[in-house]
Amino acid sequence: MRKEYNLTTGEVTEYEDAPITLPTPEQLQQTINQEALAYLSSTDWLLWRELDGGTVMPTNIKQLRVEARAKVVV
Repeated sequence: MRKEYNLTTGEVTEYEDAPITLPTPEQLQQTINQEALAYLSSTDWLLWRELDGGTVMPTNIKQLRVEARAKVVV
């Protein structure tokens, strides 16, 4: 419970705190999936550029893509 004191009127107002709701494991995994898939999508162009005979994808991005794929659970 939280209390707020009004200096002008001298009144004290009490507020009930909202219950803390923790995300379920499924919700946490969904968030992880969304973030990992968004990263993979945002770096796909580097893969296509390399496959098309262009510039090689930097090693650190390749590693981050491997880690992102490992995080995704279907």
